[in-house]
Amino acid sequence: MQLNLTIVADSALVLEDLFEKPLPQVSDGEQKQIGTSAAHIILVDFTHGRSFGLNEAFSFVLNFGAGIGGNLIASWLWERLQRRTVSLKIDGRICRLDVKDLEAVVERALRRQERQDTEESAAKREPAE
Repeated sequence: MQLNLTIVADSALVLEDLFEKPLPQVSDGEQKQIGTSAAHIILVDFTHGRSFGLNEAFSFVLNFGAGIGGNLIASWLWERLQRRTVSLKIDGRICRLDVKDLEAVVERALRRQERQDTEESAAKREPAE
């Protein structure tokens, strides 16, 4: 399964918080395992604020298997984003940077993704007429 994230932050240093390495070493395609789980966050795109005072925009994909709880992903994100993030979207939905709200949004996105996967599997099993 995967979730799309868009993060707008007041500093590109949020990448250091997420990937736990110096900023010059982080580039598009960078991956980081979330805790000891099978979940990974991948940096897809990074847009610099070109002027003083402009925010930085980042696009990520979260990949994870079935059984990964929304609370694990939400807690991991909240711990790393709370100091620098201005706004966060998960699968196109704006999310307050609060651990409970993050968890609720991630859980809803997980259920939506599971329903979609189930519907796609059912459609593939239906015989063609």
